[in-house]
Amino acid sequence: MTGEHIVPIRMRSLFRRLIPICLALSLSACDDPSPRRGGARSLSLTEEVSRLLEENRPFDFDFDLKDVNGQKLAKADFAGKVLIVDIWGTWCPPCRTEIPHFQALQRQYGERGLQVVGLNDERTDDDDRASAARLVRSFCRAEGVDYPCAVITERIKEQVPEYGSFPTTLFIDHTGKVRLKLIGAYGMPVLQAVVEALLKEMPPATEASPVAEEKSDEQP
Repeated sequence: MTGEHIVPIRMRSLFRRLIPICLALSLSACDDPSPRRGGARSLSLTEEVSRLLEENRPFDFDFDLKDVNGQKLAKADFAGKVLIVDIWGTWCPPCRTEIPHFQALQRQYGERGLQVVGLNDERTDDDDRASAARLVRSFCRAEGVDYPCAVITERIKEQVPEYGSFPTTLFIDHTGKVRLKLIGAYGMPVLQAVVEALLKEMPPATEASPVAEEKSDEQP
């Protein structure tokens, strides 16, 4: 084999190794112009999450919609819970990679007070919400998404500072405040660490009153 044939073969081999790396990098977020923070980590994941929660400036966020199945879906319905609001789109690869994480979190922490909600931005205007809802409903059925999803509106998007990258994940504490906003797809350890930190802030379950206990002890 001559040298002029060896170089292209080596280049093709290099390209094959680089393509998966490039694809992995491209899945961090859709439409995200900001650089991802890199470098060696000096803090543990728990410490890093605590720092992020302390540094974040909480903001108000509300929604009152019909989900893609026509049922009422409002933030007020989840008062006292920790909420994950995933703003995503079926067209967005990084958004789709996070869906199994949110499903797992709902199953693992649902009984402890967590609720996951998906708000979909299908890049349609508010007048075309019906077709967007059909698309999301079809996706959720195919992928087994078991938490409620609704099509987001312009008014709701305006509540999110610097909105525009996907996915955008909002973590809302039990008092109703957005405590953290994450841009891009994150792995399960990060999402889990944030959820556990917020669940620990919740007040303990109300204990039964002495009167109630006395009544329960009285048997006919």
